Amino acid sequence: MTELYVANTDCLKNKELFDACYAMLPSFRKEKVDRLQSIEKKVLSMGAFLLLVDALRKRGISPEEIEFSYNANGKPTLTHFPNVHFSVSHSGNTVFCAVSDAAVGCDVERIRRIDLNIISRFFSPREQAQIEAQPTQADKEKMFFRLWTLKESFIKMTGQTLSQLKDFSVIIQEDGTRLDPNKNFYLQEFSLGDNYCYACCSEVPDISPPVTINLEDIKRP
Repeated sequence: MTELYVANTDCLKNKELFDACYAMLPSFRKEKVDRLQSIEKKVLSMGAFLLLVDALRKRGISPEEIEFSYNANGKPTLTHFPNVHFSVSHSGNTVFCAVSDAAVGCDVERIRRIDLNIISRFFSPREQAQIEAQPTQADKEKMFFRLWTLKESFIKMTGQTLSQLKDFSVIIQEDGTRLDPNKNFYLQEFSLGDNYCYACCSEVPDISPPVTINLEDIKRP
């Protein structure tokens, strides 16, 4: 089973709440937050970790037990819980998290104006055709980010790098989304009624809809 969680980070811009949550962070996460220059990036980094902590707590893993190991491409895993897989993403003021019994990747992107001339750098000819077939600039931009999140969720699940984005295609059809060449993985995208695209890729078919978490409610156990 793959469980998804999403949270808005705006509340963490409140200094009192930010300081309280910062005090809850383990030293390695404090160091990461401290290295970031802008308050927006600090808030996103903190929010992503708080959301992961809450998701793992639901799996019976306490914050004190969280320790990361990394593969050659930087993909993190839980050192002491190799059978629990996770992925975290953030964009704009939103953080997104997946926790699963099998390999998993997730991605969120805020839909925004982009220069569509860049699509050939990241997308296969078949994906470019899907984007160009959209009737308006706004529709093209939305399709860009739908494809991007789906592709990056696969990349994050497999632990590959962005340089491999053009090695495969994501085909969006009315009867479902699939990978070409065909791979035995499950892709799912979600629309939550906001200006974001959400996607998850997992080795297991049971992918739950995202549950919204209020970061103000996350307290030290």
